Parts: sequence; C-alpha cells; structure tokens
Amino acid sequence: TSQIRYFEFYDLAPIGYYTLDTNGLIIDVNMTGATFLEVEKNELINRPLTRFIAPDSRKKFSNHIKRIIDSGTNQQCEIEIIKNESPVYVHIESKAFFDENWNIKEILITAIDITERKNTENERLESEEFLKNIVENIPNMIFIKSADKLNFEMVNKAGEELMGHSREELIGKTDYDFFPKDKADFF
Repeated sequence: TSQIRYFEFYDLAPIGYYTLDTNGLIIDVNMTGATFLEVEKNELINRPLTRFIAPDSRKKFSNHIKRIIDSGTNQQCEIEIIKNESPVYVHIESKAFFDENWNIKEILITAIDITERKNTENERLESEEFLKNIVENIPNMIFIKSADKLNFEMVNKAGEELMGHSREELIGKTDYDFFPKDKADFF
C-alpha cells in the first residue's frame, strides 16, 4: 500500500521532480519530469539535466544552482527546456540537501510547465509594442495626462514636435508650465 501511495504521489504528480547529484546528473525523476523532457524515465538516470535546458537558459540555471549551494535556501527561477525541438517554459524551485558536515548531497528540483502563460505573456507584450508603435508614429498629437493633477504622463513624437519640447521636458509637467494661464486654463 505504501509503495502504491508513493507511486501515485511522486510519479503521477502534476509537477516534475528531478533529483540531481553533486555533478548535476539526474539520479531520480518522476514520470511528469520525464514527460516534460519526452525521454523515458530510465534513460534520464545519470544524464545531465543541463542537456535538456535551452542554451539561452543554461547560464541562468547555473546561477540558480550556485545560489542554492551558496545560500542553502530554496531558490526559484523560470527557464526554457527543449522538448521535441520546441521550447517549453518551466518554473523551477530547487532545494539542496546537505550531509552532517554541510557538504551537498543532492539537489531536488520541482518543475511546473508555464508555457501557456509565457506564450500569452509574450503575445501581450507584442500587442503592447505594436500599439505603442502606432501611437508613437501617428501624425497627430497624442498624450496622456493624470486625472488628478493633469500632468503629462505620455506624449508621442507628434506631441513633442507640436509643443516644441522633448518628452523628458514634458513628462510630469502641466500645461501651466508651457502656456500662459488663460490658455492653460482652456487646455
């Protein structure tokens, strides 16, 4: 019964579990962790986890492991792994286990697939950048003012040209800083 419970709890958890030795080799992995990497569980044993981490994330992962060892505390980060040559984003949390002499024994890593969230986040950022470029390059003055003090918070390129001041000079100021009182009152 204990073995069945252990199997269900560990192997079938919706979180990937990886246990690494002091050389970064996988010494244990659950089924979810193997599924993330699309490699049979038994084929992962004694292989370096870094082999499956995207080249752009390897330094970040290395620094993550270093922080765990140096601080002795749990650490988290987001990295990209390669799955069928497609990126998969995972949020990892890691903990080092030490022996009685404070030598590192092993590192336990939990991984949660956040690919959908990352893709949505990237699409949102691309949309924001696209809209920002439209606003910036439209030939009419576009600005945003705060509701309470009516100071400029954003001005596009046409606004800079029309007002005759740089964005840096305009942001945080009000119409009273640039126009006579009667015109500023009107604006």
